[in-house]
Amino acid sequence: MTFHPFDKAAQIQLISFDGVVTISDKKQFEIYSADPQMLEDTVMPLVVKERVLLNAEQIGQLTDLLFNYGCTGAHTVHDCYIPHHAITFADAEGKALAFIEICFQCANTRESDSRFHMEPLCADKLAMIKALFRDAGIKFGVSDRS
Repeated sequence: MTFHPFDKAAQIQLISFDGVVTISDKKQFEIYSADPQMLEDTVMPLVVKERVLLNAEQIGQLTDLLFNYGCTGAHTVHDCYIPHHAITFADAEGKALAFIEICFQCANTRESDSRFHMEPLCADKLAMIKALFRDAGIKFGVSDRS
């Protein structure tokens, strides 16, 4: 919990969405269209399919997965990068601090803050993070029926 952005976050959420995440000048999370036909600077309304605020136990599971599990297997990274999931970090007033965007299809991630960088996800670690989303109640893109 001493690593950024966990050290400043009062709210950590798991979200599912269509698009890509960004942080606005007003410190709000926004979703941009992932459709290449759309203009790059066209902001769509925040379209979050699901949102789960993590409790202390879930935050402990998340930090354990991110910081205590290494990857020993092969990193199978593909080039699709169509993210539908993110971990968002906000302060006590709900102002956006950082996010980790995840594409469970290709195992790529994108972090909003250079002070926090995730290594490429191996299949085992990706599956554990996906299970955390599913166990927390996120269905889109992580359940067998999505």
